[in-house]
Amino acid sequence: MFPENYEAVKYLKQKRKEKRVNQETLGNLLNVTKATISRYESGDIAMNVEDILKVADFLGVNRGELPDLSISQNLFVDETTLKVLGSVKAGYPLECYEVAEDVPVPAWILKKFPNAYGLRVHGDSMDRIIPENTIAVVNPQTEVPNGKIAIVRINGTETTMKKFYNLDGTIILRPESTNPDYRTMSFDTEEEKADIHVEGRVVTFVPDPRIIL
Repeated sequence: MFPENYEAVKYLKQKRKEKRVNQETLGNLLNVTKATISRYESGDIAMNVEDILKVADFLGVNRGELPDLSISQNLFVDETTLKVLGSVKAGYPLECYEVAEDVPVPAWILKKFPNAYGLRVHGDSMDRIIPENTIAVVNPQTEVPNGKIAIVRINGTETTMKKFYNLDGTIILRPESTNPDYRTMSFDTEEEKADIHVEGRVVTFVPDPRIIL
């Protein structure tokens, strides 16, 4: 016996594979582990309706296509707007430029992270987790746990988005890319580390509303 709404989850699994989106990416979208996504897709545990709709929106699936989905109407209108303050390079560090605008996002994001802002993602150095041309949702903070994704400013003007580590006095910025050209960056001297400033943690991401899938 599969859990409620499993047919919708199975349908999204098919669409995920067609679009070559991996389970880790969906896990980061929903703030759960890759293993949890696997359990959703196998029918071991139920996936709640709100998360099903988040995945559908991310994959560009019309909500009306989802088979046998039990929903309430308020899930379709529970949105707010997120201020997008600029763009960030998911590649080699690049000067951040401002493109201030408001974009629609699910309301839960700003309920959980009221000070969050958005950055448009350019480049593919993090595309195993956060695809290019999406909007990274950033919670402003100067400290990020090891292994989490950070927005880092280098030399005062250049910004990049990478997995962040501070190990035994060495700062490491690691890409998560399908492109083998990207390399991990390490900073171990006091002079190098003085130029590294964490500006926030990427807590989730949303599709770019300008892009039609």
